[in-house]
Amino acid sequence: MSTRIEEELALLRNRFPGLTFLADGLWCRLPSYAIPGEAWVQATADIAFRIPALIPGQDPYAFWVAGGLTPRAPGAGISNYTYPVTIGFGAGWGQFSWAPNGWTPGPTATAGDNMVTWVGTFAHRLLEGP
Repeated sequence: MSTRIEEELALLRNRFPGLTFLADGLWCRLPSYAIPGEAWVQATADIAFRIPALIPGQDPYAFWVAGGLTPRAPGAGISNYTYPVTIGFGAGWGQFSWAPNGWTPGPTATAGDNMVTWVGTFAHRLLEGP
């Protein structure tokens, strides 16, 4: 594991003490993530994401929700979303195709965007609703 990934992991663990990390695939899991807004039936869910192997030269992409999400509006479809998928933490996850907007990482994890700022963008997507 690279020094940069170790730095990113340290920042993530500091911000999210309950984080689970799988070195195989660089998977991270946040338990009981608060789902913002009123668009979803679920109030909390486990969220997973991957640290890009070539960070900072590779942007992060996608995040996953354990058990998937259900829109509060009956029959509403979810854009850029696939359910179910299997990830490093097993089967039954919903994948949001999501990319950073204006991702500008620096030479170290504390200079510029990092995986903590990436996790912060999940709330923006979830607030958009289905």
